[in-house]
Amino acid sequence: MKKQITIGYQNRQSRGHGGSGIGSLSRDLPTAPKLVLANHYMKTISNFGISEKVNVEYLPEQIIISRITNLNS
Repeated sequence: MKKQITIGYQNRQSRGHGGSGIGSLSRDLPTAPKLVLANHYMKTISNFGISEKVNVEYLPEQIIISRITNLNS
């Protein structure tokens, strides 16, 4: 199955390190691309469950998500 989705963004803030006021935050980190996957296909087709650990491999032009298998089973 294939589906087209749009990459979103996430505003990022650094942790406060003093500055003006207690708990002050500065916006010195650049906005980052964000991809959220949340649908029933993750379970019905790929069989990924909630809280399951996965490997994420970043390659040119693609991202590969695969289950972490227990080699002792």
